[in-house]
Amino acid sequence: MNLFADRIAELGTENAFKMGPHIVRVENDGHQVIRLNLGEPDFNIPEYVKTEIKHQLDSNNTHYCDPKGLVSLRKAISKQMKEMRGLDISPERIVIFPGGKPAIGFCQEVYCNRGDEVIYP
Repeated sequence: MNLFADRIAELGTENAFKMGPHIVRVENDGHQVIRLNLGEPDFNIPEYVKTEIKHQLDSNNTHYCDPKGLVSLRKAISKQMKEMRGLDISPERIVIFPGGKPAIGFCQEVYCNRGDEVIYP
């Protein structure tokens, strides 16, 4: 009897992580590389962001928020969309994602059916 499900044998690593050793090898060969594999910025966190993070931690704002994102942020986006693009979008119809990958996955769930062919670079 196996401790793990059979599908565990199919698990690999994400392509973004597979690229790491290749990137290091190219850099070690003396080439300059712009790393786009992990979405990690090539700059340090600005001081005003650090200050705000410290403020939020000191305010005990350390818990999960609404899964759709902070209401105040969704309201601000709704207002900006109205002012800049003339679009009247309710904050209830706005969702904030924690990065690009969940948004891509969500779009696949919305637009793709099982068995659909998807071309992805």
